[in-house]
Amino acid sequence: MLAGHGVSAEVVDVRSIRPLDDAMICESVAKTGHLVVADTSWARYGFSAEVAAVVAENVPQALRAPVRRVTPPDCPAPVSWPLENAFNPGAETITRACLETLRSAQDSVPEIEDVEDVMAGFIGPY
Repeated sequence: MLAGHGVSAEVVDVRSIRPLDDAMICESVAKTGHLVVADTSWARYGFSAEVAAVVAENVPQALRAPVRRVTPPDCPAPVSWPLENAFNPGAETITRACLETLRSAQDSVPEIEDVEDVMAGFIGPY
């Protein structure tokens, strides 16, 4: 789905959460500058929070946009199959999160203004 939007993504499939391969995750973030974590557990206190913490502690300077966690809503999980399918994040939700993350990275880069234009109206002691 991302390729249809002209986006090339690196997918890291974490096979084990203990031990967690911190190096693999950090290498991917260092290469791409972005992190979207998709998980079927809740955002708080779960796997996605741990991955975000690993990146924040080890390679925060590599991020060009905030970390995005794609998780189910923070409410009790349903127990019927159709409701579970609606509850858990799917490909469309993950694609939307990736595109929004890329868009926020573009929006966060400020335009460099001409200093003379900025200073033209400046009045002050400093």
